[in-house]
Amino acid sequence: MAAANGNQDGWWASCCDAAIRHLAALDRPFTADSVQALIPPADHPCRMGGRFHAAVRAGIIRPIGYKLSERPSRRRGVLRLYQRGVAG
Repeated sequence: MAAANGNQDGWWASCCDAAIRHLAALDRPFTADSVQALIPPADHPCRMGGRFHAAVRAGIIRPIGYKLSERPSRRRGVLRLYQRGVAG
């Protein structure tokens, strides 16, 4: 996670963090696909996981379950569901 967060584009990370905070504020379950729909693609697939890990550690979001992806490129892969956390 440190490597994924340490050498990323700061602008992209701020966009991702803002999208996570926005979706958390709605207080409805969401996934990485929900965030991806709001921001430009990352330069590496691991970037999104690093931002979610940081948001969970900060208490902005909390994991609440799982869902199958609806994006064709993910081929119904399993996604973690998140909702607003104690600091969100």
